[in-house]
Amino acid sequence: MKNKFKKFHSRIDNFIHGFSLYRKLIITLLCVFLLLLFVFLISLNLMLLKYDHTLYETNAALLRNVVSRIETEFKDLEDLSFSFLSDSEVQESLIKLKYEDNQYEISKLRKRLYSALTSYVIKNNYVESIHLYLNEQDNFSLGNNHDYRNYISENLIKRTQSARGQVIWDKAGKNPDYYLLGRQILQIKYLTLDELAQVYVVFNINNLIQDTLKETGFDESGADFLLLNDQEILYPPDFRNSRFTVSLNNNFEIQTLHDEKIFISQAYSSEYGFRCIYLQNYNQIFKDIQRARHLCIVAVFIFSVLLLIVLRRQIKKVFRHLDYLLMKIKHFGKTEEDLPVIYDYSQRQDEIGLIHQHFDEMTESVRRLKNENYEKEILLKDTKIRMLQQQINPHFLYNTLDTINWRAQQYGIDEIATMSRALAHLFRTAVSGPGELISLKQELAILDSYLAIQKIRFGDRFEFIATIDPDLENLLVPKLCIQPLVENALKYTLDYTMEDCSIYLDIKDKGDHFVIIVSNTGSQFEDDILQKLRDKSFEANGSGIGLMNIDDRLRLLFGEDYGLEIYNYEERATIKLKIPKDRSGEKADG
Repeated sequence: MKNKFKKFHSRIDNFIHGFSLYRKLIITLLCVFLLLLFVFLISLNLMLLKYDHTLYETNAALLRNVVSRIETEFKDLEDLSFSFLSDSEVQESLIKLKYEDNQYEISKLRKRLYSALTSYVIKNNYVESIHLYLNEQDNFSLGNNHDYRNYISENLIKRTQSARGQVIWDKAGKNPDYYLLGRQILQIKYLTLDELAQVYVVFNINNLIQDTLKETGFDESGADFLLLNDQEILYPPDFRNSRFTVSLNNNFEIQTLHDEKIFISQAYSSEYGFRCIYLQNYNQIFKDIQRARHLCIVAVFIFSVLLLIVLRRQIKKVFRHLDYLLMKIKHFGKTEEDLPVIYDYSQRQDEIGLIHQHFDEMTESVRRLKNENYEKEILLKDTKIRMLQQQINPHFLYNTLDTINWRAQQYGIDEIATMSRALAHLFRTAVSGPGELISLKQELAILDSYLAIQKIRFGDRFEFIATIDPDLENLLVPKLCIQPLVENALKYTLDYTMEDCSIYLDIKDKGDHFVIIVSNTGSQFEDDILQKLRDKSFEANGSGIGLMNIDDRLRLLFGEDYGLEIYNYEERATIKLKIPKDRSGEKADG
């Protein structure tokens, strides 16, 4: 069976190899066309399968906008009620009215409350009326309907009392166009929280929703939009008395209602507990999609036929340009003379033009590289000369310091001799070698040279106490990471104060890493000084620049887990360096 398959495959290969390149391209184009047509039809069907979800996403965005606007209006009403119950004049009037016996004073207080109600009624366009309920015999109403009993039931009053100042939402009596919120007014003054009254804000929910739909661009048509509180329809009015019910297990579903296939999507307000539902005739929408699909298929077929005709004509032209390209390839490298130009490819942006352009660019690059290699040789020689010149300056400095040291010893000036030797050693160690890392032992030698100079400068004004684990001396550290820390400690103690100080150096083994801790008495760091330096919220200068340099080098060399810590501990300004141990001192500079 395997041999038969190999023979059949061989015959097919021989048959195809017998075709001309032109015929191969035509067959390939036909296969590609059929494949693309097949993929297009499959993709179109997949798009139709996902249409329901796409339709929901479109509707959901619209519904979320509507829900958001309704929630905003409800929140405004809550804020209005809160402003009224927390109004100092309202609070004061209610407190006095509760205990006042004088009828004249009572009359004045009632006028003040009416005035306050008037100002709050006009603050919201949808407020129908505001009712201030003190008790069954005493209440205030302001708005289109002054009788609170049309809106407020005994059960609602009890619910409002039980809520203790929380908002209560409910229907406004039997009028379907109105909704209300109720809140208990508690005595805020002296924080007694005694009940003073209840406030009820009645608003026109029908007008509120209509305006919201207009503002959000919602295409209101019949029963396309519903607002429900549980299963109770609040909007539109035509549906309030119907037996229409909607129950969705998901955010969108396709249901049959009244013998019609309806696409239903919903959005829910978790804050206020209402649902917005959008209903669309699915068959009507699908009819438009089917029509669009048929038009796409016809358009693709016509376009494909025209494309095949054009490509067939262009294929013949391709071979002429391929032959010229083969001539250029064969001619390349045999002579410095160029072939005569039969066609300008610089303006062509198709594959043939780009191939010719890239080939011409390649030949030009080869010629340019020949010239550049010669120039690089000259540049390299010039670079070596400059490097030698740069090496002269450090050697001149070292020789000068050695001369100063010799002359100081000749004349018996020991301090100058010591300082020149220490400074020469410090420069040699710090400047020599191209590497960033040196052994801890070498770094401590730099520090010793620096301290020798500072001891001559400051005498006994400071003491240096070091505690170093000898097993760590061969580990690698960044060059000049300890000396700047000691310099920083001396600068902010001895340079700025007249007091003496103590400087402590502790180097400890921490398992997979080790720490270098430099602390001093006589100075303190600002809070969060390192973070301020990193964020550039604190202008670094002098030692601050040096500290940031060490921090940057540690993080670049070892990663973000390593670097500086700056803090105050037991009245000492303290800087800690964290360095990994996975390096050998055998690789250190020097």
